[in-house]
Amino acid sequence: MMYALNEEMGIPALQSYFERIISEDWVGRNDEMYHLYEADGQLKGYTGLVPIYKDSYLSFSRGERFAFFDATTSDILTVAEYRRAQQDGVYIWVESLCYVNDTALDELRRFIYAFLSRIYLLGLVVTTSRSEDEEICAWWGLTLQGTYGECPTGVRKLWYADLDTIEASDAGILGSSAFVRSIFWNVRGEFTAVPIGTKLSETERRIARLYFCQNLKRRDVARVLSMNELTVKSHLQRIRKKASNSGLEPTRNDIRDWILECTDDACDQD
Repeated sequence: MMYALNEEMGIPALQSYFERIISEDWVGRNDEMYHLYEADGQLKGYTGLVPIYKDSYLSFSRGERFAFFDATTSDILTVAEYRRAQQDGVYIWVESLCYVNDTALDELRRFIYAFLSRIYLLGLVVTTSRSEDEEICAWWGLTLQGTYGECPTGVRKLWYADLDTIEASDAGILGSSAFVRSIFWNVRGEFTAVPIGTKLSETERRIARLYFCQNLKRRDVARVLSMNELTVKSHLQRIRKKASNSGLEPTRNDIRDWILECTDDACDQD
């Protein structure tokens, strides 16, 4: 279905690439990478947001490897690793952005922004092969790493961004890099905040973010962090006790505001 959509868009010569994804069982490694946009019961677009290890991100962003050619299953986080990394810090490769019209593109861009804004994003790499996708990367404020040869639709290129590159640059090629700037600033504000004057463990900090700041239920926190719901309940009791010891009323809103006002330096490591 995804291959057929590429053909409809006039992107040929990807059969061997899809065969590689299938033969290496990328989806078996992590079935949460691909996100489909459907309208009227038909596939109108999709994007691949592939979670990768830090070493993989560095090798791609430094130009040592080109993700489209060189990525393997060993670069990809498992589902369990991915769910933990969304709270602890994760690197994402935008492996694909395929759409049949502007409406589908707008929907996918909104989805990508919302998705990346709610995870602890540490770095982003994007591979492109068309001029229109290059314009998107430039408008997003990504840094061009290099080019990797011609292809039927243009030139293969790799783009990247992390907090260091965003802070070092005032603007993207086409103007303000507000897209990635706002994502990384939002991430820094939400995920590096922990209560001042407390000794929350790393696990308690993750649970506090999900439960108090993102309003997930206990069972959903347990699913995201791959732990037992009773374990989550025990951690929440300790978090409330620590909040109470700091002079707070242990209500959800008070604890949420308390968490968002703090600095990362106050947190112990598990």
